[in-house]
Amino acid sequence: MLAPPDQDPRSDPPAGPLGAEPGDGEERPWARPVARALLAIVLVASFGLRLRNLDHERLTYFDESFHALVAKNLLEHPLKPTLIERPYLEYDYRDWSENHVWLHKPILPLWQIAVSFAVLGVSPLALRLPSLLLATLSVFLTYLIGKRVVGRWAGLVGATALAFNPEMTDQIHGYVYSDHVDVALLFWVELGIYLVLRAAHAGAWRYALLAGAAQGLGLLTKSFPSLVVAGILVALWALPRFAPRRWSGATLTGRHVLAFFLAAAAVAAPWSVYCQLAYPAESAYENGRMFAHLFTEVEGMKAPLDRLLFHNAGHLHHWLYTPSLVAFFVLLPRVLRARDLRLAVPYLWIAGVYGVLLVSVSKPIAGTNLAMPAVFLVLGALVREVWSRRPLALGVWTGVCAMTLVRPPRLPGLFEGYPNVGGFGVALRDHDWILWHLAGAAVIAAPVVFVLARAPERFATRLRTGLLAVSLLGGLVLLAKTVRATYWNVHRNTDWGSMAELGRFAREELPAEAVLFFETAERGTGEHQLTMFHADRTCYEVGRRDLEALAEEAAGNGGVPYVVSYRKLDLPLVFFSAEDERYLHAWRP
Repeated sequence: MLAPPDQDPRSDPPAGPLGAEPGDGEERPWARPVARALLAIVLVASFGLRLRNLDHERLTYFDESFHALVAKNLLEHPLKPTLIERPYLEYDYRDWSENHVWLHKPILPLWQIAVSFAVLGVSPLALRLPSLLLATLSVFLTYLIGKRVVGRWAGLVGATALAFNPEMTDQIHGYVYSDHVDVALLFWVELGIYLVLRAAHAGAWRYALLAGAAQGLGLLTKSFPSLVVAGILVALWALPRFAPRRWSGATLTGRHVLAFFLAAAAVAAPWSVYCQLAYPAESAYENGRMFAHLFTEVEGMKAPLDRLLFHNAGHLHHWLYTPSLVAFFVLLPRVLRARDLRLAVPYLWIAGVYGVLLVSVSKPIAGTNLAMPAVFLVLGALVREVWSRRPLALGVWTGVCAMTLVRPPRLPGLFEGYPNVGGFGVALRDHDWILWHLAGAAVIAAPVVFVLARAPERFATRLRTGLLAVSLLGGLVLLAKTVRATYWNVHRNTDWGSMAELGRFAREELPAEAVLFFETAERGTGEHQLTMFHADRTCYEVGRRDLEALAEEAAGNGGVPYVVSYRKLDLPLVFFSAEDERYLHAWRP
């Protein structure tokens, strides 16, 4: 968390045009090369750490195995995304878990994985490598954005926090929801925001058009959540016009805004129109479900406000959540009374993400991570204040670090309280450590500010220096704990029950028309999905359905039924997988 100063620590970064780098003319000669060297170290270290075990064979049922299957099938027909390539059972196009044409997620991230498959071959490593590359580029973009809105060193702090964030690492490794889709969304959104800042600073048409293209690619990645880019653009155009005495610094015009939206439509519309013409039923249904999160409960994601703030956000930001909250509230007054838009940008970004989630009925945790770079940039801005030895920053940072180390956060599990359990107050009560951290920071900050304001200059200087040393040590400890959590995440054992051995046998020994039915007590285990990726054969989960009826239907449609079970059945045994502990039987009526 060490952030050397780039100018006089007693002064604010000089005001300037939006998108210009704060303090450009006042940097010390060594500042730029040192910052670049530290950024390179962060990028290489995070890339190398996250590359570890990236090829593990245990695909996650939600959602990695779905994306892997669809991307694999795209190699055969790039314009027809399919989940079950050869369906032998009647299916409902409204059931995205057993559909044929699969439009449940937009096409771009699936194309990105398919390209990786085409270049490297179909494998778990090729599946996850695009996520690792885009996540690393997102760290770089966080630094570039940070340079223009909070300063070079604050941007470096924010980029470092994102580079070693354990939750982002989980997404790269496919352990959690959405995996590559949300990683890709974060990249395209950050690219769009960076280009918006370039357009706002230079007023160049090419940046407005490129930002619009990035917005279009974001829409092709995860539809409307990516519109946070458009929201920031409109805000930067509107604020100086409707409140010119308060906000200034942007050079955007109405024509820039128009160019942005035209470019976004030119990129995103062709695929949407194609889907409506080629797959009208699936397209109409999925487009209708796209906005259902705002007004109805979707897949058990309905949740009260405290779930969003005390569970989802806490899980995402890990050890740095309460320090980030403190930074948000400490710097908010400066944003509200500022006369330039730079520090307002991360706040607009956060408002664009959390504002939608606060008013929507369903609150998926997958949507919250889109604001992580902005949150960490605000954190970096507070660290810069600490290095500048400002009394309030020193006090609150010392306090929140002390509270975090004395009372470590009880980090919530990903699916804790999912589907929705309890009403408002449950998440707040379970994670009251957040309130304790904030209260402790305020209690410690108050006497620090009071003493520094009234103490003799010599004593105040020594106290500032001592608090700075304590603050930096606390920040380094928090960073070390964050890196340690990431280290353990990439080293977890994920090869058990991968279904890879069974899948390889099915691919090599069973006929192409083979249909594997997985005998399970309930639907939702996902073993059939994992096997289907490795086997290139159609697989179904039986659950409570009638196995005999399913096998007869598949046979009637040209399939050759097989049964996979955790126990030996009274059927001809074809194969036993010691690795997966599953028996493969030939079906016999």
